[in-house]
Amino acid sequence: MGLDMSVHEIRTWEKQELNRFIVAVRKATPSINVNNPDADDEVDVDELFLKNPTIPVPYQIGVELCYWRKHPDLHGWMRDLFHDKGGKSETAFNGDVVFLTAEDVENLRTAIIDEKLPYTSGFFFGESEGRAKEKDLEEVDKMLKALENGSSIYYTSSW
Repeated sequence: MGLDMSVHEIRTWEKQELNRFIVAVRKATPSINVNNPDADDEVDVDELFLKNPTIPVPYQIGVELCYWRKHPDLHGWMRDLFHDKGGKSETAFNGDVVFLTAEDVENLRTAIIDEKLPYTSGFFFGESEGRAKEKDLEEVDKMLKALENGSSIYYTSSW
């Protein structure tokens, strides 16, 4: 047991598959499309994630891009971002999702460099003291690269 944290990447082709699924569901359930003349149109998945940055996604969507074990201060930063974006959690931010933009990731970089990650504690969380900034910054670079390549990324955790 403990705090497992990850950022997942939803690659371009996966977003296309997700779009096809959403369109198929909309076509198969015309009753939910009564007031939506655009029900047959494609969905801009990127726009969906921007407008709903804390929308849950099926666990199988995307691949793990970054992983941390028991880094509660980073988790606290993500929890605060989740709430800033309007997220509501019934699980104390356990298993919830927050989509990250390039601006979010740059803000995370600044918080890491300036040592401004909020002190966070929890029963299974461990301690963030003595963390290597270099590893965290390498993960930030991975996130930015994925975004530059057209992927969407989201943070989630389990404890």
